[in-house]
Amino acid sequence: MRRSPASSSRRYGAESPAPGLHLRRTRPKPAAAPAPMPARGAPFYISALDFGSTHVKAAVGRVDAGRLSIFGQGVQPHAGDLRARDALSAAAERALTDAEEMTAQTAEEPIVADRCVISVSALGAIAAAPRVAYQRRAAGEPLDEAEWQRILLGVQREALPPLYGQASQEIAEPALLIPSSAAHVWLDGRKVDDPVGLRGRTLEVSVFNAFLPAETLDSAEVLADRLQLDPPEIVLQGQALLAGRRDSVGLEGIGIDIGGRHTNLMLWRAGMLLGVASIPQGGRDLTVNLGRACQADEARAEKLKLGYAAGQFDPGQRAWISDSLQSALGRWFDAVAEALAGLAGGAPLPPAIWVWGGGAQLPDCMAAARALATRAGLEFAGFPVARLLEDVEGERIANHSGASMGPMGVNVAAAPWGLTDLADAPALRSRLRQATEAACQAEQITYWIPANG
Repeated sequence: MRRSPASSSRRYGAESPAPGLHLRRTRPKPAAAPAPMPARGAPFYISALDFGSTHVKAAVGRVDAGRLSIFGQGVQPHAGDLRARDALSAAAERALTDAEEMTAQTAEEPIVADRCVISVSALGAIAAAPRVAYQRRAAGEPLDEAEWQRILLGVQREALPPLYGQASQEIAEPALLIPSSAAHVWLDGRKVDDPVGLRGRTLEVSVFNAFLPAETLDSAEVLADRLQLDPPEIVLQGQALLAGRRDSVGLEGIGIDIGGRHTNLMLWRAGMLLGVASIPQGGRDLTVNLGRACQADEARAEKLKLGYAAGQFDPGQRAWISDSLQSALGRWFDAVAEALAGLAGGAPLPPAIWVWGGGAQLPDCMAAARALATRAGLEFAGFPVARLLEDVEGERIANHSGASMGPMGVNVAAAPWGLTDLADAPALRSRLRQATEAACQAEQITYWIPANG
């Protein structure tokens, strides 16, 4: 919902942080509380923003009965520097306005969103999903709420400090994105959504946690404030996509999101995100390479590249363009392979490879993704197959806007499914969120939570 600037608020940490905690508040708590969330299960309208490395994407739609209907979309280029907030907010304003105005033609009436969600990439993120085992003393007694909360707190107090230590070495100022924390639970080897009330001895809990640069979260908050949006909920792109497109991508796989200046990678097993990585190569590197080859400026080279991706030019010209891309593509391929080896952690990688993002429209990028199958040093649990994740629609997402951003729009269309209250196993997510916040306070770890959360 668009609102007056005075009504926004985000915060790092708790309302009354414990002494000595390194927590920050970006703006004072407002006198008026944010608009209440709709009751769980009730339909609501939502605006989604996705800040890529070269484009801002926006979508406006309605969530109802476990399905997102998109009625408006917009996309605008930007200079690629998230610190250039004036230019970035202007691009976001245009993209969001385009999406909102589109709803006047595609929906029953122009949509005014109840909530706002911003998806952020894995750029600079440090994440892990360790599996922790806990032996219950009273295996014959049902697990109650208090014991389960103590176990979750203990798991997070064991998992978070080493990850925070790693993040502190690699990120200038890391902050745990608490809404991104998610868990899988096994009781005596059986996977369960909620162990409360069940009997058993061995509880195993795998918790995904992600630390992001605080600057990334600051930028998202400031941009939402400048757009006069209600305080946004910030979600991790990979988790939102996995939840929103689970019918398409399956329970195990690798994701390669080729942006303009970066490529983000993700690995998931048993339907849970286990790791993310980012490399500083993307579609723009191919544009620059092509520009050098034909002695053209970047704008003309980009136009040439897009024409090639769309199937234009005769065979000889296409072969020349493809040859001009190969040196940059080789560097990209090597960096992707190295990042995937790191995500694998010594285990075979899932054979399903999904590719999306603006760069995925280039046939050479898809060919390079398929070539990962024979890359030395990468082991797969089966013959790998690379596929383009192009259509934003799926079991949980329907596009009624009459427009498509193709593989560039995949992240923004899935963004609402990163919201905690739309997640599977909501009781587990709620308990995990409480335990994670308590663990951060106990271990003096910087964290981010929504102001209305």
